[in-house]
Amino acid sequence: RNGGFRECFKSGSLLVPTTEENVVERSLKILEQWRLKAALHSTNAVFIELGNDFTYSLKEDAHLMYDNYKPIMNYINSQPDLNSKVSWGVLSEYFEHVRKHGTQKLAALSGDFFTYSDRQADYWSGYYTSRPFYKNLDRVLESALRRTEILFSFYRSDLRKGAFVMARNTLSLFQHHDGITGTAKTHVVNDYGARLYNAYKTCTDLTILAIQNLLKERTTFSPTSSRLAFNTVEKYDVLGGPSELVLANTLSRDALSLIIVAINNSQDLQLQNSASELPNHKGVARRLQLRADT
Repeated sequence: RNGGFRECFKSGSLLVPTTEENVVERSLKILEQWRLKAALHSTNAVFIELGNDFTYSLKEDAHLMYDNYKPIMNYINSQPDLNSKVSWGVLSEYFEHVRKHGTQKLAALSGDFFTYSDRQADYWSGYYTSRPFYKNLDRVLESALRRTEILFSFYRSDLRKGAFVMARNTLSLFQHHDGITGTAKTHVVNDYGARLYNAYKTCTDLTILAIQNLLKERTTFSPTSSRLAFNTVEKYDVLGGPSELVLANTLSRDALSLIIVAINNSQDLQLQNSASELPNHKGVARRLQLRADT
């Protein structure tokens, strides 16, 4: 991808504009690069992209690109011996030209394109496995957000909508091609981690609030596991003495799942199924009496 005028024509750290004095040299230089790219195509048309992710951050950047490329284009088009024509265009115009002037049917390439190699034989395969901890945290947040949304739909509360928006935006933000892939710089990855953790903690707090209101109790609930920070593993709280568990199934169907609870003594363990369930939502949450005498 062509970085555009700023990347192509630099003198030291200063940007040098296209003038009458350097237009010939620049025109021949960039035309040589375009012809090398054209050699890889079976048609007589080449689509050259100008710019990258942040080339047009400012309005002035577009004017800068146009004002410096226009003299180059005018010079190339005015020289019949160069046997080239350059014009501004969009992708649809390129394909229209190829279909109209193409002399042969374009070949279709199919199959597995991964892993492909970039410049200097850099193989783009690491994003499948890079930073697996953050990939897992993304799935944990996705599950927590879904659970919280379902419980709050039963609660029918318009409170904390801003918190939901924050969690959703954070989850969406991490889907960036340098986010969940793990290819971002370290300080950016750390920022992603902090955002994911804050969103996960918010969802956990909202889940507890929803359960308290659905059970119509003032009892303070706490999760059986937690994370102290985004870069730590999940820690299970050890239950001792009589305890009560609230299990919630936020799926639309019955589910058989393994529930992990840490206790400090497995002797004289008693598990009693309570009849108390969420009002009018049978099966969504079930309360269990857990007694592990110490």
